[in-house]
Amino acid sequence: MEQHSEAREEGLERGRRRGLSPLTFALLAAAVGFLCIVPSIILPIFFQAGVSVQQQQCIGNLKRLAAAHLIYATDYNDRLPPAGSWMDALAQYEPDELAYACPVQRRVEPQSFGYGFNRELSGAEVGKLSQPDQTPLAFDSSDVRRNASGGLELLPSPGRHRNGRENNVVYADGRTAPLPRD
Repeated sequence: MEQHSEAREEGLERGRRRGLSPLTFALLAAAVGFLCIVPSIILPIFFQAGVSVQQQQCIGNLKRLAAAHLIYATDYNDRLPPAGSWMDALAQYEPDELAYACPVQRRVEPQSFGYGFNRELSGAEVGKLSQPDQTPLAFDSSDVRRNASGGLELLPSPGRHRNGRENNVVYADGRTAPLPRD
């Protein structure tokens, strides 16, 4: 105990000779501690923010695809495109190829797309959909090929977003929502 006390006094004495007070030492120690702790708090937040940015980009892509579907329908007697060529049919309404690709899927497989079209809506008349707010139009898909179509059985498992817990869906009314993956 006496050695610790002597070492402390010796350190303080060296500091005084250099013109540093005990308060300066305390402030310096607090600053070093702060600089060590803050990154451990901030870095996970930045990591999570990156994931949510990709999810927001995915949601934005799905909204763009919904808009393209609805514009297509106005040009084709209120009918949605055929399921087997929906991306090709929408190309003039949404020419950006990146809009057809979920950014999370694109990171894994750069040449993949990652969205599917609800096959049941192939050629459907938009005005006659009974519940457009509950009818999936396009969604994250495990079939990552161009013009992928099918039903919600194509949702990736685990999900693409929120640490595998969710997939994104855009409904026929243009509303997007995350869909929890069980």
